[in-house]
Amino acid sequence: MKGKKFIFAILLVLTLAVLFIRHVDAADSYVTIGGQQYCVSLTVLDLYNPDIRGVSGTDHSLPGLQNEDIVSLKHMTNLTELRLIGHQISDLTPLSELTNLTTLNLSRTQVSDLTPLSGLTNLTTLEINRAQINDLSPLSELTSLTTLNISRNQISDLTPLSGLTNLTSLNLGFNGIRDITSLSGLTNLTALNLNWNQISDISPLSELANLSYLNLEGHSINDLSPLSRLSSLTTLDLASHQIIDLAPLASLTNLEELNLRARGISDLAPLSRLTSLTTLRLEQMPVSDLTPLSSLTNLTSLELRGAEGSDLTSLLLAGTEITD
Repeated sequence: MKGKKFIFAILLVLTLAVLFIRHVDAADSYVTIGGQQYCVSLTVLDLYNPDIRGVSGTDHSLPGLQNEDIVSLKHMTNLTELRLIGHQISDLTPLSELTNLTTLNLSRTQVSDLTPLSGLTNLTTLEINRAQINDLSPLSELTSLTTLNISRNQISDLTPLSGLTNLTSLNLGFNGIRDITSLSGLTNLTALNLNWNQISDISPLSELANLSYLNLEGHSINDLSPLSRLSSLTTLDLASHQIIDLAPLASLTNLEELNLRARGISDLAPLSRLTSLTTLRLEQMPVSDLTPLSSLTNLTSLELRGAEGSDLTSLLLAGTEITD
């Protein structure tokens, strides 16, 4: 009888031990972020602030996460994709452990120090727009990056980007950039957005032969000759008031969409060779003769603003849709 009781006692102890271990494992398998529990083994986590206008389409909404709310993220080392959009976070220290990340979005946050990201060498996509970044040095070793969006920050020095030669898409719009020399070696770029900075010299772009999209809106550019070699361009935005000569654009015969705003331009003859154009916008240009555009037989949309004296006859006969 005593033997049976002994065996029963042992079985009871073992059962309780198993239950305890399972309880501990279960507890360790979840982390709390903003009052919500998430499985620690997740590989994709999207957390956005629903109070931020224009942010939607992600999996989970958590209003206003603070720095202390994301500390437990350091345990989610299986994550490959993380999006923390629209939160009041500035300290990225917990993310330094997430070395399996390939995609990271920290847009619309208070982030200024990128140092904790310096070891995330598997990142291929990084988006941190509308933040407070002014130093890109921690990104210099993230050579796997193919897509980088750091628009609407306080960036002026692009030197740390010079070695990121795998980049194919780069958005630097709405910063304080004057010198783009560091971009000259990023020859794999196919899309580059530099709109609304303080750039006047675009000569470093002349070697970026793979570019198909280029946005240079809002600059004091007057010399377009560096663009003449970019024959792969299909979309070009040149809304700049300082341009006086369109001749360098004549060689860009693959262009399909062109946006021009230049008060010093009255001669559109260089555009006559751009026969692949389907969309053309001309703003604040004192152009009276649109005859050069009559050869653009693929043109389906023409937007004219500030060209009231233009003769549209040839284009109307060609069936082009014209708006003002």
